[in-house]
Amino acid sequence: MAVAIGLALRGMSLAADPRFPDWPCNQIKVPEISVAAVWAGPSIDDVGNAWEEDATIRDLVARLAARRTPLDDAQKAIADVITGSESERQKKAKLIFAGLFKTLNDERSDVMRGIERYARKQREFFRANPLHDSPAARTSGSA
Repeated sequence: MAVAIGLALRGMSLAADPRFPDWPCNQIKVPEISVAAVWAGPSIDDVGNAWEEDATIRDLVARLAARRTPLDDAQKAIADVITGSESERQKKAKLIFAGLFKTLNDERSDVMRGIERYARKQREFFRANPLHDSPAARTSGSA
C-alpha cells in the first residue's frame, strides 16, 4: 500500500500551479469560490457578519450548511424565514446567502487544507523512509 501511494505521489510531485506546491490534484487549486460564480443577486459586500447577529438566520444557516436537510424541507425553512415587506425579504435573503456562502466556503477551505496537509505528510514520510519507495520494496511486496 505504501509503495502504491509513493508511486502515486512521485507522479504528483509537480503541482499543477507552482503557487500551491502542496496541492496534489491535477486540477488547478481554486482557494475560494467567488460570489459572482454562484450568486446573481445583489452584492453581499455590505453584509459582513450581520447574518450571525440574527439568531433565526444564524440557526437556519447552520442547519442548511450541514447538508442533512432534504431540499423540500430546506426550501420551506427558508420561505418561513423570508417574510415581511419586499425590502425585509430581500435583506433576509441576502443574509441567508451570505451566511451560507461564508460557512460553506470556510468548510471547503478546511477540506482543501486537509488534502494539502495529507499530501505534504506523505511526501515527508517517503523522504524520511526511502526504503518504502526502493525497488526492493516494490518487488518484495513489503511496505
